Amino acid sequence: MTSKCRPTIVLIQFLIVFFFSFLTAQTISTTAPTPELWLVQFEKVDAGMTTQYEEKTRVWREALLHAKAGAEWTYYLSGIRNFTYMMAIPQKSFAALDQKGERATQLKDSARSSNIDQLQKEKDTTISTRRSEVWRFREDLTYRPKGVSQLVPGYQRMTVEWIKPGKLEKYFQTSKQTRAALAKVNYSLGYMAFSVVYGDGSIVYLWEADTAERFYKDYNIGPALIQALGSENATKLYMDWLDCVTKVDYIEGYPRTDLSYTPEPAPPWLSHFAVR
Repeated sequence: MTSKCRPTIVLIQFLIVFFFSFLTAQTISTTAPTPELWLVQFEKVDAGMTTQYEEKTRVWREALLHAKAGAEWTYYLSGIRNFTYMMAIPQKSFAALDQKGERATQLKDSARSSNIDQLQKEKDTTISTRRSEVWRFREDLTYRPKGVSQLVPGYQRMTVEWIKPGKLEKYFQTSKQTRAALAKVNYSLGYMAFSVVYGDGSIVYLWEADTAERFYKDYNIGPALIQALGSENATKLYMDWLDCVTKVDYIEGYPRTDLSYTPEPAPPWLSHFAVR
């Protein structure tokens, strides 16, 4: 699969985020459910301000830890090209997207400090543009290898695909067929899939590996599809997929555990994205 970043996003270093996991010796649970909705924010930092942005974000993270902020404050930050950062924030519901102000007040009360507002204002001075999307997790399109102990990734690549009008149903069929074929041969690299429900309407596949070297060594699904389906059927599947997409893009990301926050102890659904 491939991927295309929206023109308005000038880049990527991250998480996904999207969506969102990190370098550590912990393993990812394959049984805990992944949150369905994610608020994904792209923050482009002024040239020469990355050090200040990261310092302010690190202090913000420490404030959350000090306040023992709850799971609703969880976020995963990744660096992406051209001074842009991607922040993936799990949401319980669409209604939760409108409750940020109320939660900020609760956080200040628990922190017994007004520094939270000041920290956010200081961080905002380093950001030139900010853009948000809402992603919906697609378990039916997600592939996780069986029996493979996966480290929380140190490298991620998003494959972003835009679908032709009237081709969505056919596209989902090809995606599910690809997933089934990879499962048949237990392909070693896995990915999570998301539909962008507020944004450009694309489909995002978040591939993950412990290192970029491991990803590029193992990433080649063509032979796996041929092994699972045979050459003729694999070619047909590729042509069907090609008939559905208008454009694709790849976005590389590097998770930043030092700038991300999860509560301690983390709730069960966070085991997919353990930061510590």
